[in-house]
Amino acid sequence: MKCVAISLVSILPIALVACDQTGPSAPPEPPATSSAPSSGNMPHDHHHGFGSAPGSASGQQQDRAQQSQEPPSDPTVAEFLGLQAPKPASWQWQPPRNPMITTNYSVPAPSNVQGAKAAQLNVYFFGEGMGGSVRENIDRWKNQFRSADGYEVEPKVDEFEVDEMPVTFVELEGEWMQMGAAWYTKDQLFLAAIVDAPAGRIFIRFAGDEKTISHNREPFMEMIHGLRRIEGAVVEDSGAPYDTGYNSGGY
Repeated sequence: MKCVAISLVSILPIALVACDQTGPSAPPEPPATSSAPSSGNMPHDHHHGFGSAPGSASGQQQDRAQQSQEPPSDPTVAEFLGLQAPKPASWQWQPPRNPMITTNYSVPAPSNVQGAKAAQLNVYFFGEGMGGSVRENIDRWKNQFRSADGYEVEPKVDEFEVDEMPVTFVELEGEWMQMGAAWYTKDQLFLAAIVDAPAGRIFIRFAGDEKTISHNREPFMEMIHGLRRIEGAVVEDSGAPYDTGYNSGGY
């Protein structure tokens, strides 16, 4: 009998715990709020550009990055995806830092402009037929910008041709929350050329600090209007080996 009593005592805490677990539970805490828009009330590509990718990156993606792993021999010429264009020698080529970027240049801040910051010129290519429509990209870029007082910013859009290639030129100015940013950055200028090249739709984006972009606007426009196809160039269609949302809005 003594043994039975000991057994009951030993299991009593377990029984009490079990009773506590079956009783009414406390109401769940409300979810944490975030300043970033959720995917439930905004198209997935407005700020972050793409959904999650499959776990494996193909060799095609690596091949595309290798297209620009060495700078052009002439520092006054940019070469990418079967095209070439003039550029200032001060715009320094850098290895692409993510798989979406085919070619990357760092544009230094002008030394005679107080408070100016360095900017980036990036060339994006997602493969033939990929990257979204012109309208989708303009709308998505527009949704990344707002005015200083929080209102929508209307993009300036121009269309022209260079070397028989259609170009849509887009300009936005204001506060910018670019892909991956936690919040808006003030005093930003965004210039982008969407070029329908033989290889496919190419996005040439020059964006960042308004002072630096404005100071370099003229050479950037000379670059865009000076785009020429490289005779005999062959570009493999390896821009987007899997669907990460690029086909519905790009980056």
